[in-house]
Amino acid sequence: MPVEIKMESDLESLLGESETIELEFKGPEDFLSWPEKREKVADDLSKEVSAFANTYGGQIIIGLKETRHPPRKAEAIVGLDPRQPPVETLQRLIESNVRPRLEGIRYWPIPLGGNNEGRVVYVITVPQGKTAYQARDKLYYGRSEYECVPLEDQLIRYKMIRERIAEATIAVVDITVETAQEEFKKRRQQLENLLQTQSDNKERFLIRREHRAALEAPPRTFDRYGFLLSIKNTGPITMRDCALSVEFDDLASVVRCGGRVPDEKGRWVFRLAAEEKIVAAEQYGSQTAYSFETRLFPLQEILFPGASFVAEVPIGFDVAGASLRWALYLDDSPALSGSVQLGELLRNARSRVSELET
Repeated sequence: MPVEIKMESDLESLLGESETIELEFKGPEDFLSWPEKREKVADDLSKEVSAFANTYGGQIIIGLKETRHPPRKAEAIVGLDPRQPPVETLQRLIESNVRPRLEGIRYWPIPLGGNNEGRVVYVITVPQGKTAYQARDKLYYGRSEYECVPLEDQLIRYKMIRERIAEATIAVVDITVETAQEEFKKRRQQLENLLQTQSDNKERFLIRREHRAALEAPPRTFDRYGFLLSIKNTGPITMRDCALSVEFDDLASVVRCGGRVPDEKGRWVFRLAAEEKIVAAEQYGSQTAYSFETRLFPLQEILFPGASFVAEVPIGFDVAGASLRWALYLDDSPALSGSVQLGELLRNARSRVSELET
């Protein structure tokens, strides 16, 4: 969902911008002859609301004039007469022409100033729906980058059952950075401390030769990045089982994860077990096994697989192109997939470390 638009200054930030898959501009033309164009407005807005609800949600901005020639962009804030129609009429018009009823639509009139004093821009915020939503013309729509398009039957059927299927997403969390310079500095400080301790306690403290050699080693040739993955249940039902497949671009040769190794195709595969067993020792040497069902409730987020990924990146290597591609195989639900621009996250973490070092 794009950033909410609530003030005239927010509208000004949209000037020169194009529509997106989550943003639709509408000029005031259709409202100039209100209520004669009521039916046309009902048709157009019901299609837009259907499309946003069936895709990712989004915002409809009514009262922005667009350029005539492609690529069409927001050109000016014009607004419309707040009585043509009132926001309450607009709400009833939309909600009576979208089926089934979509909960959570918000309507926000923004009063304008200056040359547009007395006029308003309407911002309609449409949430992503939980099923498939039909427009006034009995068709179902989805949102492409710049327009709403009718949905195919198979996709409509999928959206109608999405309340009964599991959905989840993967994120990169807890990123740590240890530069070669920082690691070398820590070792030198540790060596100085040990030498001082040895000097003060000559007969009781000696530094092992191997330990001293490790501390005196030259700076390493790589920076070390660490991070964890988390899984979040973004669907409406509880998850009880899934498998996660992870692949890396640009960093595949330098990533490791504990004692695990990727398969022959460079993929790391992990399983969120459906059942966890704990064996407890009882009195007189007997043992009892307890089983616990692993469950991930809606909106719950946990670390998965739990082990830390470590990337030892050669000094000077640009991590900007690094990415992580993931696929989730869920129980009785379609597979999900996505990607994370890992390079940007690592560079940001490195920048924060560099600021602290200076």
